[in-house]
Parts: sequence; C-alpha cells; structure tokens
Amino acid sequence: MLAVSSAIAAAVVLHPSPVGHSAPLSPRLVFSSRRAGECARMQLGDRVTWFPPIDISRPEEPPSDGATVMPLFPLGATYLPYTNPVLNIFEPRYRKMFNDILFSGARRFMVTNVDQDTGRMAEVGVVFYLDELKEVSEQTQDRVKYIGQHSVIGRVRLLKVLNPDASATRETYLRAEVAPLEDRDDEDSETVAAAEAATQKLFLDIVDTQASLGEEPRFTQAVKNGLSFSKGSGPEDKGLWGTIVLWQQFLESRTQVMGQKMQREIQKGVVEFLKDNKIQEDLVSPRGEIRLEDLPAPLLQEHCRGRSLNQ
Repeated sequence: MLAVSSAIAAAVVLHPSPVGHSAPLSPRLVFSSRRAGECARMQLGDRVTWFPPIDISRPEEPPSDGATVMPLFPLGATYLPYTNPVLNIFEPRYRKMFNDILFSGARRFMVTNVDQDTGRMAEVGVVFYLDELKEVSEQTQDRVKYIGQHSVIGRVRLLKVLNPDASATRETYLRAEVAPLEDRDDEDSETVAAAEAATQKLFLDIVDTQASLGEEPRFTQAVKNGLSFSKGSGPEDKGLWGTIVLWQQFLESRTQVMGQKMQREIQKGVVEFLKDNKIQEDLVSPRGEIRLEDLPAPLLQEHCRGRSLNQ
C-alpha cells in the first residue's frame, strides 16, 4: 500500500483553488442528493457487464459439484488487483462474514461493484484476502466492529448467487459461485507490443498536454519513468494495473477539484438568482444550507447545461 501511495503522490500534482466566501444572503449548498449524481456521476451502463437482477424469492440452493464458492460483498466502489484496501465493518451480516472466514481459514471473499440506479452487481469483481483484522468495537461504542486490511489478489467472474433471499432479509451475507479470471499473455506478441506502445504514447501525450495547458490537477513529468503497460505479476510488479491505479487516483483528484469549482459556480449563480428571485425558506436549513436537488429548476438546469459543455 505504501508503494502505491508513494507513486501516486509523486505522479499527481493537486492545486485546488481556494473556495470563495459565501455571500451573506446566499444559502450554503450541500452536495448530497440524487440530482447531484445525475449531473456529476459517470455513466457506466455501456462499459460494465452487469449480472442479471437476482430473484430474492428464489430459495437457497447448494453449490454445484466442484464449484468455487465465496462470500459476496457488494460495494459501491471499484477495486483493482494488487492494491490494499481497508474496510470498516459494522453491519451484523458482515461481522458474521468476517467471523466465518476467520474460522474457516479461507480469509477471502469476492467484492463487486453495484449499479447505483438499479442495484445490479457487476459480473466481474475482485478477491479480497484478509491480511489483518482489528477489533475496534470498544473504541467506537460498537458502531464499527472491525477494521480489516486486505490485499486484492485476483479477479473472479460471478456465476451464481446461492442465497438470493439474503439480499432482502439482510440476516446473513450473500454466497456465490465464482470462476477465476487470469491475466494471460496473448499468443500474438507483436500485436500486444504494438498496443502497449500505442497506449504508452497516448498516456505520455496526456502528461505533456496537461503540462502545456497548466491543467489542475495534473501528472508530473516524473510519472513517465514509472509507467508500465505490460501484464503484471504481483504487488512488486503491478504492470498495467499499477498504471490504472494512477489513473484512477488522478480521476478522484480531478473530481475533487471540479467539485470545488462546481460549488463556487453554483454559489455565484445562487447569488445572481437571489437578486431577482426568492428561494423557499423551508428549503433552507437552520444552518443556512440547501441541497442541490432543492435548487430552483431554472438554476439547476443551467448548472447541468454548463457542466455538459465543460466535460
């Protein structure tokens, strides 16, 4: 984890502009709404293969002969091989899951992303291996039971959910049949080498273009020396997965900067709107906050239109 974090710190320069002061009469915006997601969330529907919706009325069934079965932990995030995620465990069903994988000695489970709009799970996920589990219930007044440190050791394909009814009752965790997915060397080495070279050139062009435009945030020139686009072999040689981690971290930094910019732009728009209009007082909290979804429709539409032009 330290190696990944150090590489990211050396690769990305983050210079967020200072957030402007709110005008005295303008409510402060709170970004915690469904419509905020509609404007800002990347649409992944055409880029991810989603597992069919599970039938919660279907009873639990035994695994197929010879099947690989793992606990299934759906999470609204994308995790990549050779990284080291940390999870806070508080739900009773996942407390049970961690107790079970410790007792069995397996120490591993599948994590897959979830479509926020439909609740469908991504067909391909990763395998978390539990490296260390810390009991923190006393320090957190039992709000959090465990803090788990993990290694992502591979990828798997979701084949079948064995106990779909658990998704509705939440009395226990899901269990699933999975199939391993192995990164492999393509037989056509010349084609692979050409694709790697083309991808590397594209990445280097992005780094140079960001520098020439003064883009914020941006990759530093030093990142050029550490890029790899080949098949990785493990935590010490992440290959293409390591480069994808850098790109993922860059997108997260960019989202943070754009969110700050968006907040300043909306705040300015609210000030202009209030010169000739009023916002319902009951939509503004006692602390002077208003949710994005509660902005007047013309103002919200203008904001979304502006974001579409800037993306």
